[in-house]
Amino acid sequence: MPKVSILMPVYNAEQYLSQALDSIVSQSFEDWELILINDGSTDRSESIIMDYDDERIFYIKNPVNLKLIKTLNKGIDYCGGQYIARMDADDICHPDRLKRQVEFLDSHPQVLMCGTAAAVIDNSGKKTGHIHNLTSDDYLQINLMFSPSFIHPSMMIRTEVLKQNKYDEAYKHVEDYELWCRIAKLGKVGLMRKMQPLAPALGKKQLPVLEDKYVAISAQAKGAAVLRCPVGHGQKGQGGVNMRCLGLVGHGGLAVGGDAALCIAHQQGVA
Repeated sequence: MPKVSILMPVYNAEQYLSQALDSIVSQSFEDWELILINDGSTDRSESIIMDYDDERIFYIKNPVNLKLIKTLNKGIDYCGGQYIARMDADDICHPDRLKRQVEFLDSHPQVLMCGTAAAVIDNSGKKTGHIHNLTSDDYLQINLMFSPSFIHPSMMIRTEVLKQNKYDEAYKHVEDYELWCRIAKLGKVGLMRKMQPLAPALGKKQLPVLEDKYVAISAQAKGAAVLRCPVGHGQKGQGGVNMRCLGLVGHGGLAVGGDAALCIAHQQGVA
């Protein structure tokens, strides 16, 4: 079994998908599996996925568009790692994201989940800001009473915790916030704050065409990479913009200790 299962739903993500995947296969921490679920995309997402040849990637194709929450819960059932890392198809992961989060959770057994801070970039990749949240369990617990303390695609959660506490379909668009509140009632939570630089995305390998199956893919692409993590499928982020996270862990991060956060949010104006 891998140490980390990365859970990534994909829906019409052709613009950033290859960069997201490159950032995963280029992680310095290599003991992972990617549970990649195509939720009825009608763009080039599937053909991009097929370009990858990595035995750690498991591709699942929904026969119909199940929407985000059902797709996430379906993916959780496939995760076999000790930890589950959330990732979105338009995110970019810092090359050390998994390594640092695994080290954090391994060294803090009382912490049930952890997230990171995030940098904000524009469409050209230029950094325009950052997102920092609180960093101690006490403050995070208090803050959760008023607003989400974590960036969804930056999260890494203990698998047994997430399998017993899945996303609630009654909380559309705030399913992550509701989940963090439930998990925080069960134990400590944490966030890694320091920002890390991005690395360039690299190339792909070929992959056979697949059809609505859970399929292992053989792979070789390695190197530094960048991920984008969206707030959701087309959801608006703060300030009326679409937020994408490129870095260590998805949106919102855990705050125990003060380890490095490797998440970057991509900001795109909307009409």
